[in-house]
Amino acid sequence: MFGEKEGRVDTMTEMMAKVKDPSEDMKAKDAKRRGYPRAPAQEDPRCPSAGYNAVLHPMRGLALKALLLQLGNDYPYYPYAQLERDGKGTSRSHLGTAYQDCYDVRKWSNYIVHLTTPRLPKEWRKVFGDDTLPVGWITPPGSDLAVLARRHYEVRDLQRQAADKEKGVDLILPGSESIFLSAQPADDALLGERCVSWVQGAVYKQDGVVPTGPVFERVEIDGSTAQIFFKPGTAKGLKAAKGALDHFEVSAVNASTNPLAVANENLEYTAAKATIEGETIRLSSDTVQKIAYLRYNWLEKPDQSLTGASGLPALSFNTDGHVFPRRIHASGEEELPPDNLIS
Repeated sequence: MFGEKEGRVDTMTEMMAKVKDPSEDMKAKDAKRRGYPRAPAQEDPRCPSAGYNAVLHPMRGLALKALLLQLGNDYPYYPYAQLERDGKGTSRSHLGTAYQDCYDVRKWSNYIVHLTTPRLPKEWRKVFGDDTLPVGWITPPGSDLAVLARRHYEVRDLQRQAADKEKGVDLILPGSESIFLSAQPADDALLGERCVSWVQGAVYKQDGVVPTGPVFERVEIDGSTAQIFFKPGTAKGLKAAKGALDHFEVSAVNASTNPLAVANENLEYTAAKATIEGETIRLSSDTVQKIAYLRYNWLEKPDQSLTGASGLPALSFNTDGHVFPRRIHASGEEELPPDNLIS
């Protein structure tokens, strides 16, 4: 399906096949599940065919003017959210089952999201038979839950890299706030306004309407200074509210002597001084004498006050080409409500 070292994705596919056609032993184990029954395979978010069968297959061949796509958000905590809605958020048996389901979703997401996310625009265009279909790709919001927020700034950069390779694909930032225990943006009205701006500017080409905020294009580095350039037209009227320029960071090369070390792992980023120069950003560093990499807005709840003239925020970015993390980081889960940590 998505060939990878160690066959992790193949393992997931085999696992879901067993869920779809369970053995008697598996049926017996499911009968003993505490709290609530397992969802049918066709409704299980880990099942690769669930989304395709429910969303894409019925729309094959439809002629669309454009597509607003919200895929890439991570929803591992949906079992807890469901328990809260059902008034069972303090039930030990239900919470134990929710923990198991949550772990499974997070594990498989770590294994496949770096492979599946970059393919989304191309695959959806293929379904509709239009390789040039304009796509407005909505990114995940920030989160008060640190472990989810960290996941989302990684996903936002995956989306940025994928959009950079596909002409006619733009990213749309929602607000920084999300619904509790969800990856869904909290401010629907704000997201709606930004989607309308994208449609007017990217699809209908209305005069004076910019579809997105400033989008990173390239950087020119000279020792301890660097100049950031944005894609043409996206940074007109570049402006920053107080504190908006505090989120640029720089790093030197990681000089690890370990031949088995992952490239660019454990880089040490420090804040850089940033100033606006026309439609560019000039950086300087007192701590890094030879800048190798830089990143902007690499935050759990990204700041949105560096904007173009339209008021649309600049997209976050990272230039170090780091490997997308494929392990579960439990750090930050201490911010879950205490009852949700019962196992």
